[in-house]
Amino acid sequence: MDVPLATAASAFAGATAFGGVVAVSTETPRRPFGRKVPGSAAVQQGVGLGTGLSVPWPLAAAALWQALLGDAESPLPGRVCAVMGGAAFLDTLVQPSTWRPRSFAAAVAVGLNVLTSSALLTAGVLSARAAAGKHLPSAGGWSGAAAAPATPDQEARRL
Repeated sequence: MDVPLATAASAFAGATAFGGVVAVSTETPRRPFGRKVPGSAAVQQGVGLGTGLSVPWPLAAAALWQALLGDAESPLPGRVCAVMGGAAFLDTLVQPSTWRPRSFAAAVAVGLNVLTSSALLTAGVLSARAAAGKHLPSAGGWSGAAAAPATPDQEARRL
């Protein structure tokens, strides 16, 4: 388990839950780009669409699942979490409630969404890079750096 990735995913899930509770209590439905989505905030949250103050809960659950149960040696959990963090960040930016919060709690929920989605994006990228680096050949990999001199044992295996 990648601890920084799991921490970021846990914070992301917590921010999603907090935003959902605040959105339902203040009746802040989802309105991407100002367009009305059918249903109240409670219905939207229950169906898994998210609300004006929270990302869809299946997104947070999938990020948490990948971070906690994904293979730490594989770059896949990091990549999945990075994509989800970026999508959540963009989702937060397109909601009108981000730019005109109705209450202090709504402003806190927006701030938490921005912070935790950024943290998930960053932790995901770093995790994916670290895991991919473990699988790269010692000849420089993608960086194009010069290869380290071969040890006598490696030279013997080549022959």
